[in-house]
Amino acid sequence: MRVVFALLAFLTASLVCSAQKQDGYREEESSDFRARASVTLGYKPTSNLDLTISEELRFRDNLASFDRSYTTVEAKYSPVKRLDIIGGYTLAVVSKQTKTIRHRAELGAAYTFHAGNFRIGIRELVQCSFRTDSVNVAEKANPALVLRSRLRVSYKFPYIPIVPYIGAELYNTLNSPEVDMSQLKTINGSKPESLRNYICRYRATAGLKYRINAHTSIEAYYLYDRDINYDVNVGRKSHAVNRVAREVENRHTAGLALCHYF
Repeated sequence: MRVVFALLAFLTASLVCSAQKQDGYREEESSDFRARASVTLGYKPTSNLDLTISEELRFRDNLASFDRSYTTVEAKYSPVKRLDIIGGYTLAVVSKQTKTIRHRAELGAAYTFHAGNFRIGIRELVQCSFRTDSVNVAEKANPALVLRSRLRVSYKFPYIPIVPYIGAELYNTLNSPEVDMSQLKTINGSKPESLRNYICRYRATAGLKYRINAHTSIEAYYLYDRDINYDVNVGRKSHAVNRVAREVENRHTAGLALCHYF
């Protein structure tokens, strides 16, 4: 009987594997709980220039694995009141099978509207990411350009050093390779005829910032990310697209951030 059960298990696994490798278009979805912790040091050499350096650690796989570290330097310049010009660079050390290095540069602008005690902030940021590991050029560009569009609403209490906020952000690819999927059969989901630039991430956030004193604050927040990625398989001989998987991951992230200005 054990031999029979073993054969049945092997056949079932083979069928599942075969279905997963079947040519065509399919959609997959998964979830993960993650965490982040960061420390930021800042300095204002002038009233309209803000310089910061930060270190952030991230964890994934329901907190079972270390994901990556981010070292970021950023500058904000305010040419006029409530308008910020933002530029920054991030060195990322990603931990997978082996550690890999990624470089990321950002440039954008943010503006804040005041409505009583409410603060409404909008931000547009162009992000350029360069990977040093191998990249499938049929599915990703290297460097990759992404436009990040964010809306955030916060409330400033008159006599309490606590600022709650909520926000939403969209990530839109700007230079993704074009993929023709018109000839692919649909295994599941709703197949588009072709793929070019698309919204690769939907983000919602809620947090609470507490001002300890004039120089130091601490922030606790929650992020929900709906991350969308396309896994494109190209035939070695035909060089034609034979399999495309739309991979959606729902990420729930708890974060804690400490900030100190000198």
